[in-house]
Order: sequence, then structure tokens, then C-alpha cells
Amino acid sequence: MSITTITKQAYELDHDPVHIRDTSREYDAYIVEWPEYREYTTEFCRPNDFDFPNHGVEFHGYESSLSSTDYPYDNIGWPIMSKRMLNTLLSVKEFPHRTWDVPFVGFPDNAPERLLREGLRGGVRHENEFVAVQILELLDIFDRENSVYKEGFVSPDKVRSIRKLALHVPEEGLPPIFRLKVSPVRLYVSPEGRAALEAVNIKGVRFI
Repeated sequence: MSITTITKQAYELDHDPVHIRDTSREYDAYIVEWPEYREYTTEFCRPNDFDFPNHGVEFHGYESSLSSTDYPYDNIGWPIMSKRMLNTLLSVKEFPHRTWDVPFVGFPDNAPERLLREGLRGGVRHENEFVAVQILELLDIFDRENSVYKEGFVSPDKVRSIRKLALHVPEEGLPPIFRLKVSPVRLYVSPEGRAALEAVNIKGVRFI
């Protein structure tokens, strides 16, 4: 799904790759692969309970990137952020969520991508710094009348190719970070959430 414009009711949360723009790197980090690792990517977009893999998840990446971002750009799209970023959002307003500590290990910039995927020994460990975040609700606040979009291919209650997004903002306001029922893949932040992240100089984020 592509989004080209959005109202100031909220902002799509995206990664800002400025810290890797002048390098040959595509991502900050890669998950150390095991046979079923891709199956977990969609689980984070749903509010359902699921069993986080208990064999030990680990991401290997580039130390220069990991030491300069709060929102690492990983190769499988897991919603991972620093605990500082999460606590900043929670300081705005509580929201239903679950988290798992995910260790990252940083290596020199010339480390081959293939070896990062397979796992390397050594490196600088970032323990208890980053968490994978599951949002435990999908907001049903999409304003179909004032949005510009295409219907979903499979399900009529889903949408795609949103060109203009309008929301029915509840009286109590929006959570600082949230997902929409009609398009659960994307993460959004409220204006208050954005302001809080910018106030403490959270790095690696971009607001669309």
C-alpha cells in the first residue's frame, strides 16, 4: 500500500534512512534467520495473542547504524524501537501493547550481508535497548467519505493505495501510536506523539 498524502490528524510513522543514505547498506540490521522466521512478521500487525519464538531471536547489523538510531530499519519489517522511544510514546498516553526484548549485535560496516543473516560471532551487543512492539487494538476510525483510496483486493473491509487519509478522531483523542483496522500494516502516530518524539530527539524516524 502506498500513501502519498495524509491529513495532520495523524502521521504515518516511517524509517528515516538518513544515517545509511551515503553507504551501500540497505538496512540497519538483519534477523538471524531460521526456517519459520517470516511467519511472525504479520503477527505484529494483528491484535491477537501469539507465541513469540522462544529459541532466541537476534538481529545482526552495523554498529554505526545501531548506535545512531532509535528506530532500526530491519530487513523483515518488525516494529522495533528503542525503549527510550517507547517510553516517550507512553509518556503521552497509555495504549494497549505487548513488547519483547530483542537483542541487536553491531558489526563493522564492511560485514557481508549474507553473514549477518546467518549470524556472526563477536560484535557489540545491544542488550535491553530495543523492543519489538505489538499494538493490541486496531482502530475503526477510517473516514471513507473524505479519504481517497482503492478497495482491498481480497476483503471489502480493507483498503489499499491510500492517496488521502481522513480519520474520525474520537473525543478522547488518538493514542500516540496506533494501527487502523482497514489497513493494519501501517503504523501511525498522533500529533502529540510526534511532538513528544521530536522533543527528545528520537532518531531514525520520519513522519509522513
